[in-house]
Amino acid sequence: MKWGQKTAVVVVAGVLGLVVGMPAAVLDGVLQKTGGRNVHLVETQGSVWFGRGRVEVRDAVGQAVLAQDISWRLEATSVLHGHLVFAVQAGHDGAQFPLTIGLGGIEIVDADIDLPASILGQLAPRLVPLGLTGNVALHVDKLLIDRDPGRDRTHGSLRAHWQNAGSILSNVAPLGEYTLMVTIAEDNILCELRTLHGPLQLEGDGSCGGRGRSEFIATAYVPEQQRAQLTPLLRLIAVDQGDGSFALQVK
Repeated sequence: MKWGQKTAVVVVAGVLGLVVGMPAAVLDGVLQKTGGRNVHLVETQGSVWFGRGRVEVRDAVGQAVLAQDISWRLEATSVLHGHLVFAVQAGHDGAQFPLTIGLGGIEIVDADIDLPASILGQLAPRLVPLGLTGNVALHVDKLLIDRDPGRDRTHGSLRAHWQNAGSILSNVAPLGEYTLMVTIAEDNILCELRTLHGPLQLEGDGSCGGRGRSEFIATAYVPEQQRAQLTPLLRLIAVDQGDGSFALQVK
């Protein structure tokens, strides 16, 4: 083995030795510095090398709007490239996906995460009274959070598939299945809502948030045979247009 190779081995071994000994709680500080102050890792167990905890994304007042239990394992060779790559598993039986943490930020690629439909109420408080039920299968194509001095820049795209959609206020079950396509580009989050199938037809698009103006406009349509059952439900959050359609605007 050449001198340079021996030096590299020693350096890598030293770095890995430090990483193995670091408690998992260290990653909370790393996430906040690279992914923004609203991302936290709590209830950690194990070490940076191998451990588990819960990721929380918090709003401006510190309330968790998204929480997910995860476990991780560090890919040892990633330190050779100046960043840390973790094999992350969401929940107890989710598929693993790579998460990269570097000096410039965080990158998530090809991740699948299952969430309860109640998360929709946390993201859009107007939906809370409906008591939404079902499962949201979230697929992240790519999400990159760049950590610039004084400002976070987020880019990426993801897809949320709401399966077996329902409400505790309605006997119609399921209401349908829906998909929400989200594209994130710096200051704007663009959303497109479409119905896959079901008696409640939902369509919508617009800006769902970001630093710019947020305005998402959706239309709900109910066939005549379900109108008597679903009209009281929809009137809680939308304007009745009188022809089986309802208008919803979220700002």
